[in-house]
Amino acid sequence: MSFSLKVKTWKGALLHTVVILALSFGGIYYFFNGYLPSYTRHGETIEVPNLENLTLEEAQQTLEKAKLRHKVAEKAYSEKHKLGHIIKQEPRAKSEVKENRTIYLTINEESAPKVLITEAILNELKSGIHALELALPRHHLKLGKATRVNGFKDYVYKVFVDGKEIQPGDKLERHTAIDYEVGNGRVSNSSATIKELIRQDSIQAVMDSIENAENPIINNSAE
Repeated sequence: MSFSLKVKTWKGALLHTVVILALSFGGIYYFFNGYLPSYTRHGETIEVPNLENLTLEEAQQTLEKAKLRHKVAEKAYSEKHKLGHIIKQEPRAKSEVKENRTIYLTINEESAPKVLITEAILNELKSGIHALELALPRHHLKLGKATRVNGFKDYVYKVFVDGKEIQPGDKLERHTAIDYEVGNGRVSNSSATIKELIRQDSIQAVMDSIENAENPIINNSAE
């Protein structure tokens, strides 16, 4: 009886040892080849798709297919992109990221911001023709039609939009065409003022106007 008991005890111990070793090796194998890769996606990356010029809805669908997330980081305005479309993304397109990575998006405004005409901007526009041509692109406006009027040559007297004179505080759409009245060089005593003289685009323009005036406002009293 004692021998039989010893044999059974030895076999049982061996069996338990084998089971424990098998479970240990199996657990280690699963941890490194099953659980750990699925948790960390070690060695697996996803290429970030190009989302520029897509709508937010289109970008969301594209990212869902790629198993990526998104978040709108900010809104900005860009003339180079369609209104309401994506103008920037981070990480950039073709970057390699892990699954479920959040892609931060910058979306173009739904409408272009308007140009506020201040007193300073209006003074820029109502000076000389050369100053007007330089100022308009800087303020996202463009040159419209010119109407020649009696006055100092190349001096801009008034600026208009659709026939309405522009005033301080007006808000204009970007790229609005600005029409203007500009002097033709014919100056009379009744049409010239000291203020207009001071606001000339250049001294040479004033001198040219005086030379071409029908009734110069400056008389040669030395004669």
